[in-house]
Amino acid sequence: MAKAQFFDGGIVLGLVASQIDGDRLEGYDQANLKLGMFIERKLKRRGRRYSRKGFKLNYGVELYYIGKGSSTKAKAAVTTAFDIQLHYIELSPYIVYEFHKKSIVQGGIAIASLLSNTVTHGLEENSSEDFNSLDLSYFIGYKYLLTKHFAIDTRLQRSVIPFASVDTSNPIYNQKGLINMILSFNLYYKL
Repeated sequence: MAKAQFFDGGIVLGLVASQIDGDRLEGYDQANLKLGMFIERKLKRRGRRYSRKGFKLNYGVELYYIGKGSSTKAKAAVTTAFDIQLHYIELSPYIVYEFHKKSIVQGGIAIASLLSNTVTHGLEENSSEDFNSLDLSYFIGYKYLLTKHFAIDTRLQRSVIPFASVDTSNPIYNQKGLINMILSFNLYYKL
């Protein structure tokens, strides 16, 4: 007798709008990509899928590359532009709450490891040692199932603790600890 498979997995591709709280640049002006994979497990209770009055609870994890940062490039001249680009590999365990046949609310944490960074001020570009190698954040999102294989979601994400400590005498920073803030729009393909 064959057993049913209770795992779903696939690919995630997203567009990320990010900003850094504490750098005086205000606005989600840094566009980046998100690319990776996900796996979800359906919860079971006594041999059947956990369900109560049509509500279904699942859990999952995503592993992906994500770009974060902030920028004034769209608002300033080239010689005065300021740009922070942060490149992470991120692991995100989460809980999924299906409250309608095609509508899902999800929430979880994201543990990110910094791959590289670039700080550009005017025409000068370099890497900075100010950024922590790990960033811990939480997120909440809404996912809509388009078909059996495709879904879209939007997600808000924010660092729990500062990912960097900077010198506040630099006029670009208004607080010592910097916080990543993310708004992402993602497309999921379930294999």
